[in-house]
Amino acid sequence: MEVPLLTLIFNVAKAVGETIGGDAKSKDALDALLAINSAAKETLKYEAWRNVNKGIRDKEREQEISAGWYGVSYRVHGYSQELARRLQFKGDYWQAPEEWTQLEVVDAGISLERVVDETDRLLKPRIRKR
Repeated sequence: MEVPLLTLIFNVAKAVGETIGGDAKSKDALDALLAINSAAKETLKYEAWRNVNKGIRDKEREQEISAGWYGVSYRVHGYSQELARRLQFKGDYWQAPEEWTQLEVVDAGISLERVVDETDRLLKPRIRKR
């Protein structure tokens, strides 16, 4: 896990603490950020578990991670159809990660760090501050 990704996740958590819940658009953006934060955390936990367990796969958990990324894509769709499409690809990846090469992941723009960063940049400005 790279330090910049942790920084992004902490920034999302900080944004959550700074929001005002009364504004519907702000709440929607916050909900989307929380969803991507959750999907990213689950992905990171699974990847750490795989590292500890010498690459053993848990296909059921991969399907849960996939569903999380699909859910995030729906939340982001109203803000960016292009990013939503890539988040769907991230869900596709977790359906069958063995079918993707590292080059395909990079070309599709679905690395974890990239999607967290782009979602953060897209949604964080839409959250009202105190």
